[in-house]
Amino acid sequence: MRLSALITAVFALAVSGCATTGGAAGSNEFHAAGEIHCRFSGASFNAHEVRGPKISVSQRPDGTWGGLIETSPLDATFYPDGSFKGGMALRMKVVKADNVLTITGQWRGRIFRFEVSPTQLMVRTDTRSMDFPLTNPGTYGGFGEVQFTGDAAKAPATPEFALALVAAFI
Repeated sequence: MRLSALITAVFALAVSGCATTGGAAGSNEFHAAGEIHCRFSGASFNAHEVRGPKISVSQRPDGTWGGLIETSPLDATFYPDGSFKGGMALRMKVVKADNVLTITGQWRGRIFRFEVSPTQLMVRTDTRSMDFPLTNPGTYGGFGEVQFTGDAAKAPATPEFALALVAAFI
């Protein structure tokens, strides 16, 4: 058990050492372009990073993504067809059609599906099945249970938005 934790820690350190911060050269500052807040968790993102209580990942200079989701290392590639493959831990597909963003996949073998439409946010995970109606721009649910701010309000079909949404609900 200890060896496994040590290997995970060493891998995470190596991955984070290869990642870019998306900030100014030599800077470790993170400036969020968008955020997802919900009663369970949340995450902030910009074009090259996603950060939150359950996630810390960055896009590397070669375009791949590395870091940690929960305690699992992520080493993933986002492909032009919208598929995102990160070893055995993460498989995801991001598709935007007819003004509906659909994100489907598996995290550690647990299936998830999110749909963001002009009228609602649908969340399906192994432990949650929820529909949040759009109540105000960027606000979902009758009590504002989920809020998308900044670039998140646009529900972009990008890896950083998809990763933030997954991290908010896993």
